[in-house]
Amino acid sequence: MARFINPFYFNNLIDGNILNDVADGQDAAIREIVRLANEGEISVVLPYSVRDEAKNPNSPEYVRCAADLFILPERVSLTEGELKQYRNLVAAAKGNAKGENIAADLFHVCEAAKYGGYFITRDKRLRARAGVVANMLQIDVVTPSQFLERIKIAHEQAKKS
Repeated sequence: MARFINPFYFNNLIDGNILNDVADGQDAAIREIVRLANEGEISVVLPYSVRDEAKNPNSPEYVRCAADLFILPERVSLTEGELKQYRNLVAAAKGNAKGENIAADLFHVCEAAKYGGYFITRDKRLRARAGVVANMLQIDVVTPSQFLERIKIAHEQAKKS
C-alpha cells in the first residue's frame, strides 16, 4: 500500500448500495461499520448525490429509511475545475462501459472526494476503477471488509506510536 489514509482522521463516505441487502458476504462488515459510526469511533457520511438516489421512490423502503441514519453534508456543486476533473475521470475510467452507465457512480465519488478519504461500496464496476479514482481524486474506493481492514491497520499503527 503506497499511501495510507487513516479512517479515524477523515470522513468515510458510503455508496447507497451499502444499504441494500446483497448476497456478497459484506453484511457483517457493514453492521460493524454502522456500529463504529454509532459509537462515534468513525465518521460515516452519505454524500448528497447518493442520498438523492436512495430517496428515489423506486428504491426499497428500507433503503430510503436507512439513508436517514447517516450524517449528510450540505449539498454542494462541483467547481469548474472539479467538473473538468470529473469529465476526465469518466473518460479515463469508463473502459468498455458506456459513459453514462458509470458516470453517476463516478459523480458520487467526486462528491465524496470533497469530504473524505474513503468511498465504501459494493459496486464491482466502481471498485474495478479504484486505481484510476485514487490517482485522480486521492480517495480510496473500497469494500466494507477492506475498509475494516484499514481500521485494523490504523489501530495497529496507533499502538506502535
